[in-house]
Amino acid sequence: MGNGTYTVSTERKDSWKASYQVIVKNNSITSTKNASATAISGSFTRKSLRIDHSKQATYYLKRKAGTSTTNIKFRATINSSNLNVSVLT
Repeated sequence: MGNGTYTVSTERKDSWKASYQVIVKNNSITSTKNASATAISGSFTRKSLRIDHSKQATYYLKRKAGTSTTNIKFRATINSSNLNVSVLT
């Protein structure tokens, strides 16, 4: 994977959207920036963007909608020469 800044984003229709940038150097995530999360319905009560290790960054979100609370992990992972994005709830 080439050195540079990559933007990852995801959206759950009529619910929420989130994005952030990862800076990659020598096939490793060296930093993150410009995290954004918007609740279309409900609200976010926690937002935390972290580099878990050199190959993975995760935006940890806690969303409250009505009486329901959901923990969301919006993750970017370097696998071989690809940047993979996943959302775990």
